[in-house]
Amino acid sequence: TTTVPGMTAAAANNDDGTVTISLTGAPTATGTYSVTANAGSEFTLSNGAVPSVNQTGNYSDGESVIVTLEDKTTGLPPVGVTAAGTGQSDGSLQVVFTGNPTTANTIEVDPDDGVSTLGQTILSGVGSGYNTAEALPTLTVTDPNGIDVTGTSAVTSINGNGSLEIDISGVNLTAASPAGNYSVVTSAGTMATLQTINLNGIGSGYSLAEPTAPSVTVTDPLGANLPGAVASINSNGTINVDLSSITLTAANPPGPYTIDVASGVSAGIQNGLDDWDKDLWDFSHEDFEKFIQTLSNVRAVNGATMNSLSFSESRLESNIQNLEKAGGRIVDADMAEEMLEVAKNQILLKTATDSLTKHNKLSVRVDKTLMGLSGGM
Repeated sequence: TTTVPGMTAAAANNDDGTVTISLTGAPTATGTYSVTANAGSEFTLSNGAVPSVNQTGNYSDGESVIVTLEDKTTGLPPVGVTAAGTGQSDGSLQVVFTGNPTTANTIEVDPDDGVSTLGQTILSGVGSGYNTAEALPTLTVTDPNGIDVTGTSAVTSINGNGSLEIDISGVNLTAASPAGNYSVVTSAGTMATLQTINLNGIGSGYSLAEPTAPSVTVTDPLGANLPGAVASINSNGTINVDLSSITLTAANPPGPYTIDVASGVSAGIQNGLDDWDKDLWDFSHEDFEKFIQTLSNVRAVNGATMNSLSFSESRLESNIQNLEKAGGRIVDADMAEEMLEVAKNQILLKTATDSLTKHNKLSVRVDKTLMGLSGGM
């Protein structure tokens, strides 16, 4: 609106709710001019994440959510605007508004609760001990309240290491499904399987000069022998056992399987240089280096032990000397005390003797005095 002669103004609404005013012409007088725009009749809400009391943070990606709008002043739906929600991959809700409200009152955004979703639908490498030759085990999915969940869930395959591949993407969850940890339970396998296919570096004392590798016997928990295990001898006297050729059937029960390897028929290098049945050329340069290194290690340990014993002996001798010195000081202290007691007794004896002598002399004088007095009469 303008009241300035010679000038006109026009306003245009911007997307951020502001207006742009364009002035044309020039005023005919100097001074301060004011420009005033009429109040708008519509208001814009920005699309985006809108917090609300019903937003639980467990919306699934792409889920369509009904959003209710309420004018807090009138308690009625606002005029001119509607809203719809779409779940995001992080569990949040994106609210998109269509149109513009015709009121400046506070509008409450109230979306419906989202439908619960499973955080992970493909489980890989689950469990152990299943056999690739057996039928796929059954699967049960349970909610946090212990109720079985309906829908498509199944074990898709059994891996070569005995674990399972599980797909629970078809499990049906609703808004009433509780949040928390869902349990996936599979039925037990029907066939036993060997968890370890190769056993490497076991045993000792075997020799590469053996005419044949030792025989291996594999026994199931019922005592039945299973053929197919093969052993090979290593240069250090240990053996490797390959169990990959053993085939288990439904008749083989689960449990611990026993592997028994026959003893060697030739002595290995573990007997050392004191094996008088061997010649010098039966040992390699590496064997001598190992023997020398072992001897050096033993001598080092022996020297350290002797040094420790010598130190302990020196400490014991020092303690004995200190004890003897302490005993001598105690004896010297006792002797000084006794000599002091003797000197004291000698002084007392001498004093008593002098007193007795003086007393005797005084008695004689008294007697002589009395006798002299008597003769004068």
